Amino acid sequence: MNATKQKRKPLECETAIAIKVDKVVEKHKMKKYFHLEVKQEHLAYVRGKSAIQRSAELDGVYAIRTSLKEVPPSNKSIVLDYKRLSAVESAFRSMRNISLKIRPIHHRRKKRVQAHVFLCMLAYYVEYHLRKELAGSI
Repeated sequence: MNATKQKRKPLECETAIAIKVDKVVEKHKMKKYFHLEVKQEHLAYVRGKSAIQRSAELDGVYAIRTSLKEVPPSNKSIVLDYKRLSAVESAFRSMRNISLKIRPIHHRRKKRVQAHVFLCMLAYYVEYHLRKELAGSI
């Protein structure tokens, strides 16, 4: 480990080394796949084969949970609605930046905040239908 051999402020105690290693492993979300052992100027690690195998089995599998209780929709409609959610989130981002250029307006009164949100949603609604019409005419 380079941090233990650097000239300026080298890591010497096991705790400092463990904290540094933990930060790096957590940054890359790999802690669950390794068993780490930190000693003075020594780092030993073993791959967690069972955790790696479990992760490989679930690779590419997503679970979507819904709070709908009354009418259980089909799995296809739940997935479709989830995919549409990303389009709505993208619309909120573009409302403020790209296409509509609606900048943040700071209101203090409740009615004005509601009116501002209503106008933003109305603008998105118009944009959505225009895009849909233009896509159909091409």
